[in-house]
Amino acid sequence: MSRSLINRRSIVPTCFIALTILLSSPAFAHSVSKRFGDFYGGLLHPLTAMEHLLPIIGLSLLAGQTGKEAARWVLLLFPVAFLVGATPSSIDVPVEFVVWANRISFVVVGLLVAASIRLPVGVLIMIAMLMGILLGY
Repeated sequence: MSRSLINRRSIVPTCFIALTILLSSPAFAHSVSKRFGDFYGGLLHPLTAMEHLLPIIGLSLLAGQTGKEAARWVLLLFPVAFLVGATPSSIDVPVEFVVWANRISFVVVGLLVAASIRLPVGVLIMIAMLMGILLGY
């Protein structure tokens, strides 16, 4: 009798997931709002795309658990590195490398935050600069 209850309860979430997959529409990550133009869409992209927002939040948490001095340096240098990474985006660099480097850096930062490791300020600045350049590209 308990087995039939488990099967009945699992039908509803399974149907919901199947309907969600079947009725979903394509996602357009770079078209936040066409009303403001491409410049503002690109400006808002790091705040609306999870592949950019989560590493930024992870880096912020890592800087916060390292200390005030490190957090101030990251707050100052990460946007600069982001802009440095955005400027050569017209150069023909393999995109696959940048995508995988972003994924690897996100995993590394996530593991450092989860392990609650206090990094030296210099190491954290290097991580922030590397992530800023990669995410900016």
